[in-house]
Amino acid sequence: MSSDAIQYLSDAIARIESGGVTSQTGSHLSGIYGKATNKFEKEMRLFVESMLKDCSLDYDKDIRPDINGPVFMKATLGNLIAVVNRAVKIRPKCFSDRLPGEPSRFLETLQRVNNAWVQVKHGDEMGGAHLLVQMKFMLRLLRSIQGGGSTANA
Repeated sequence: MSSDAIQYLSDAIARIESGGVTSQTGSHLSGIYGKATNKFEKEMRLFVESMLKDCSLDYDKDIRPDINGPVFMKATLGNLIAVVNRAVKIRPKCFSDRLPGEPSRFLETLQRVNNAWVQVKHGDEMGGAHLLVQMKFMLRLLRSIQGGGSTANA
């Protein structure tokens, strides 16, 4: 896993918290959140791909038909939530052993981040405090999967 997403999120959070982002609303903050989420999504895709392999699941054969998903490398954060949800049902022990914390909490965290991302992409105004919380969730989750910890699902 790349440390690029972790570094970007850490820097973005520090900038926002220190007042380096002048407006707590608007396109600048949305742009920061969008870039952070794109990096997060890429890392989650790599993480899920690795878990599928470790659990002897083939996305195209075992998962994709049930979720009507895109080709894996085009999977969005929302698609990845469906992939993990389905994979946990097929191989519960294998996935539970590899996820940071409880599967339901992991999925809840991803869903919160995705819900905010969908709103930002559709141009809905999101408060800076809410986006900051979501970026902190992303950072915690990335750190936990990078370090193999189990404290990501705050």
